Amino acid sequence: KNGNLKSGYSKISQELFYKIIENFDVNDLNYFLFAKKGGEFVLCDDNGFYRYDFTDLKNKKIIEYNGDDYHGNPNKYSETDKPNPFRKDITAKDIWEKDYNKTKLAESNGFSILVIWDSEYKNNKEEIIDKCKKFLKRQRRSKSFCFCPKSFSFSIVVFNLHYKIAFV
Repeated sequence: KNGNLKSGYSKISQELFYKIIENFDVNDLNYFLFAKKGGEFVLCDDNGFYRYDFTDLKNKKIIEYNGDDYHGNPNKYSETDKPNPFRKDITAKDIWEKDYNKTKLAESNGFSILVIWDSEYKNNKEEIIDKCKKFLKRQRRSKSFCFCPKSFSFSIVVFNLHYKIAFV
């Protein structure tokens, strides 16, 4: 009914993502990743890995589509509620902490993030589509300086393959 939730995405999120990209330049389409278009982008840290719902690799933008129950929408749930229908052992507060860590990991890797709630999209699809398009088209602020160490490395998982990338 809601999509392939065992794989972590809903049909309605894919509907939104296809609507978002329909008027983008064909040359930019290869930079967009989501479950039904190239697979979800993944970042790893010491705590494991996180899948991101929609990623613009060129402009380093991420859109997270949060199901109200699966992510414990704070407009519907208190921190002690256990909203996730598949994980009744975790509280909304636990979910929020995991989502916070996921956001911080992306931001520490230079990504900007926009979070869309399922109910927000269902209640006003055109407004949310427009909000997402504006987010993707907005220019990233450039920093006045860049500190680049002599060498660094990181891990990335794309299309279920694990890569270790090093810059020397």
